[in-house]
Amino acid sequence: LWGIIGILLALLGFFIYKFKNSNTITKESKKALADIELEFEEHRKVALEREQKVRRQLQDELNKQKKEN
Repeated sequence: LWGIIGILLALLGFFIYKFKNSNTITKESKKALADIELEFEEHRKVALEREQKVRRQLQDELNKQKKEN
């Protein structure tokens, strides 16, 4: 009887350990994802601003060419 209780307690301890380990990994993964999403959002903003600047320069050059002709 005590052997069965000991085995059950050992299994309970093992599953608690696995749960905590998995929970820690999940928290780290969520934090890494949030960091990457933030970094991507910053990159997206910079790329959008750069693209708008280039388009504005292109439009200015097109307008300049029209005035010269």
